[in-house]
Amino acid sequence: MTESEFINKLRAAITASEQVNIFGNINYIDKIIEESIRYLRFKGFKVIEPKKFRNTINNIDDLIKYFYLLVNSMHPEGYVLSCNSGKDRSIAKRFVTNRMIATGASKEYALNECGEIIRTVFEHEDEFKFKYAINFSIFGQDNLRWVTDKAVQLMNKDLQEKEEEDAEKLREKAIATQDDSDLGFNDLDDLLAKMEE
Repeated sequence: MTESEFINKLRAAITASEQVNIFGNINYIDKIIEESIRYLRFKGFKVIEPKKFRNTINNIDDLIKYFYLLVNSMHPEGYVLSCNSGKDRSIAKRFVTNRMIATGASKEYALNECGEIIRTVFEHEDEFKFKYAINFSIFGQDNLRWVTDKAVQLMNKDLQEKEEEDAEKLREKAIATQDDSDLGFNDLDDLLAKMEE
């Protein structure tokens, strides 16, 4: 296939997505993604699937609520924290914007990635060695960028460990499905001895 053929297929998918369809809500986004991936692979790019997140964060307020839900559930022995809406919203916007800049991803993806970063901080809280109680300002990106960076490193480490576990399971499954029956080479030593004579 030539480059112009790839571009024409991508253009056709985009055009089809822009047209009104009387048959209902047909999702052309998947076709655009599919054609885009084919073109990028043709150009030599490696394309990976986006990460799957445990929770869905729809907006800045959901992100802030998710943080306070985690802090209050991970530290039930303490008093329930209240939020400073204006300050937290400002920090959350910078947090999300910085992830969008770092990854080039959409706001929707960045929101969910920020939620995953927050969850990672709580799951690995002992590795951060915070001197003070956790509050939303730890996701401020100025002097505390190291918190986000460390959380991302931990997320990458977890991903790598999961990939290694999956690969090991796949190897074990492949070994289990191998046929151990007689392949006709049981007397290989005898055959070699006869060949030497």
